[in-house]
Amino acid sequence: MENNTHSEKEILIFNAVTKLMHEGVKLHTVKVADIAKEAGIGKGTIYDYFKSKEEILEKALLYNMNIELSETLEKIKEKDGFKNKCYIALDIVAKGSRDYSSATNILFSNLSHHDFKEILENNKEYINSRYNSLKETIEDIVSLGVSEGIIKEQEDKEYQIMVFESVAMGFGNTMCINNKEDIQKTENAKDRAYKLLI
Repeated sequence: MENNTHSEKEILIFNAVTKLMHEGVKLHTVKVADIAKEAGIGKGTIYDYFKSKEEILEKALLYNMNIELSETLEKIKEKDGFKNKCYIALDIVAKGSRDYSSATNILFSNLSHHDFKEILENNKEYINSRYNSLKETIEDIVSLGVSEGIIKEQEDKEYQIMVFESVAMGFGNTMCINNKEDIQKTENAKDRAYKLLI
């Protein structure tokens, strides 16, 4: 589900869903007519692309997840050096942990546990492909750390991925409870996370 596989109208519809969520409209109360109006298209046109409101919301969530993940991977790719890549990854985790205006976070927060589970079940292949992209990026960072002599190469590559993910998740949890304005605490937490990683 790459961005360029969507038509202009589908993207208008996804953006309309996101805008409505930003305005505080709840997923369970939003109507297809509301989405159509926000997108500036007819209600009937929406059904040329989607079978139901549930499908619209599901595809809007996946579309936003894809955009945010692609932007994340690009930011990491642009940085040079193992430490810089690790720190930009931690910056992204911090932002994601506390950025409640993120389209993905807004859509997630409007989903019930059952709806979320169903979306995962319906889109296993797609979600696995995006997770694999993330794993490849982590593998590249780890390889860079090894080539720079900062970390030791491990025979178990999955272990390396797990360590990186665990550090990122632990750091993310710290950010959820950390005061957003306390830059020094954030920097200290990043330093500790990096130290744990190496």
